[in-house]
Amino acid sequence: MTVAFRGTPIVWDKDSDLVTATIIGLSFSRPPSLEQFLSIGSNIMDAHQAMNWVVGDLLVYGEDLFGEQVVSQLLDEVSIDVQLAAITTCRAIPQIHRRADVPYSHHRLVTKYDSEERGDLLQTAARERLTLNDFRTYLKVHDAYQRGEEVQEVVQHKTDLQACIGLAEEMEGKTWTSSHTASLRFWLGL
Repeated sequence: MTVAFRGTPIVWDKDSDLVTATIIGLSFSRPPSLEQFLSIGSNIMDAHQAMNWVVGDLLVYGEDLFGEQVVSQLLDEVSIDVQLAAITTCRAIPQIHRRADVPYSHHRLVTKYDSEERGDLLQTAARERLTLNDFRTYLKVHDAYQRGEEVQEVVQHKTDLQACIGLAEEMEGKTWTSSHTASLRFWLGL
């Protein structure tokens, strides 16, 4: 696969003439085999998952090496909120502490915690396979308990959620997956 941004190609696999990605999209020169399609798809998904880390590490490295003013020349290329989030996340979580089994978005949410707590929170997210929304809720509950507050709104809905478990299990394989049911069971403490 070839990726071309501003005319400079980047080859991602041996079938570089099969797929071309540009700043405006993806095109195939011919129909791929199923194996080729899955391989290309896997490479693209891996690259997508890594892109926030790549942008953040690039900006942190450039800022450390050349200073903030030089890095600001790239700011027109990346939206400011993405750039700030990437720099903050990459500075807070060095590569050695990042988890490949937890998305970047989850890492971004734990930058305010100390290193040990951050590691525990990310481990929970991985073990429980928490979606981004579930992880946000988990962090809200976690923070409330840390402050010694009661978490009424989560507990109040427990009965309603338990009533949904049967329906959730019936829906598995349709629009609902077993990971949705697992998340629901996790929040119910079942």
